[in-house]
This record gives sequence, structure tokens and C-alpha cells, in this order.
Amino acid sequence: MCPVQSSRCLEYQVHLEKNMKSLRLIVALLALFCLSAIAYAENSNDYVPPCPDYAQDVSWAAKSATVDKPVDVFYVYPTIYPEKAPKNMDTSRKDLRRRVEHLLVAQAGVYSDSANLFAPFYRQVSFACLDPDVDMFHHPYFRIGADDVHRAFDYYLLRMNPDRPFILAGDSQGSVILLDLLRRRFADPALRKRLVAAYLIGYSVTSDDLKNYPWLKIAQKADDTGVSLPSIRRLPEPLVHPCLCPERHASTAELDHRRNSGREGTQSRCGVLQ
Repeated sequence: MCPVQSSRCLEYQVHLEKNMKSLRLIVALLALFCLSAIAYAENSNDYVPPCPDYAQDVSWAAKSATVDKPVDVFYVYPTIYPEKAPKNMDTSRKDLRRRVEHLLVAQAGVYSDSANLFAPFYRQVSFACLDPDVDMFHHPYFRIGADDVHRAFDYYLLRMNPDRPFILAGDSQGSVILLDLLRRRFADPALRKRLVAAYLIGYSVTSDDLKNYPWLKIAQKADDTGVSLPSIRRLPEPLVHPCLCPERHASTAELDHRRNSGREGTQSRCGVLQ
């Protein structure tokens, strides 16, 4: 190789190395920018965590591997997420998933000996975003989590339970979502026929609900099916949870699930349609 060609090759190599250094710097800056943008978005009020895919096991907090009981429980966990941003729970966060798994033992575990348990992870709205003056059922961030549960319920019926009877069970925000499900979906007689009961603990079902959604029924006796059963929750005095509507609730405050026609015990018990 002649000296001229050798010199040109050396210049080209030096030029190429400079360009590669510049390219690596640009890539590193872009990566840093993207990471910063993601971090900002995840802490922004406008960020919405990824949608759960209920065809994947990771989107279920409980999913009975062996279906050997005659009845199922579809359980929706209460509010566990208190942070201001993002406004909806990220179902991939390990700390939040552990809280849900703890509740499965503390609450839903009562059903494990007698029912197959199914419980979806859902992007519940943060407690910090709740406003007692706003209709929960039309709250845009509440609807994100509620629509997750609707999709999970659809997948459950289609792929996991084509014909078995089931119980709906929830607490707090989980009960609000299940009431939303009952309002929107259970005008269907085929679904009502499979519903054993709905336990909506920690939220009031009002007389307006009974009037506007006539398929919502209060249990009259312990062995009624296809109804929303009452339960009892002791409330601190004089504090009442802002989600409850004690002035309008349907009173059903007997432990044996019979409707309470009297006023006995109203100081320590708040009977609501559960």
C-alpha cells in the first residue's frame, strides 16, 4: 500500500472513531432523556399504569389451580393505594401486590375451604383522589379500575367459569366496583340465575339503587340466592366513612341475613345492603 493510501485510511479510521464516540454520546443522552421522561410520567397526575392482561396469570391475585368446589368466589380487594400520583394503582408494583396477597389471606381466605377463589389485580383509584362530593360511579379514575374488573369478570366467565354458580365479594372500593357490576350487568336473568349472593361490605346500597335497579334484591332469609346479602360493620362513633350514605341506606342489619324491620341496635350497627 502506498503512503498516500495509508494516510487516507488512517484519517478515515480517526474520523470514524470520532463519529462513533459522538453516536454513543447521543444514544446515552437519549436513553437518559427517556428514563427521565418515564420517571416523570410515572409520578405525573396524568400517567395511567399499564392495563392488566387477564389472559396472563400475573394479572390474577388468586386463580384456583384446581377447581374442585361446587361454587366460586369472585373477590375484589379494598382500597390499599394511598399515593397522590399516579392516581391509579400500578398492578406491577411488588409492594402493592404483597398488600393484595395479604388481604387474600385476611379477608378472602374465609372462603377457601368451601369455594374456588378468583381475584383480579386492578388499577384502583388512589384513596387520595376520592371525593365524597363526587359521584364515584362517574369518577374518571375510578372508572379505570372498575373497567378492569369488568374485563376480568368477562374473562372469568368466558375462560374460567362457564357454568358454575358464584359469589361476588368485596370490601370498600371493591364493593363499589361490584355494585357497579351488578348495576350494569345483572339485568341479565342468566347471570342472576348463577349468582348465589353478593357481599358488598363497607359501602351503602341506597333505596334509590333498589328503585332504579330492581334486580338488586335484599335477602329475606338465610338461604335466599340471587340476592345481595346484608352484613354488619361496626362504625366508630360519631365518625362515619365518607363513602357510606347512612341517611339513605337500605337497612338490613341482622346477622342471620334477615331484613331488620326494627330499630334495635342502630347505635352500634349500620345495616346496609351487602
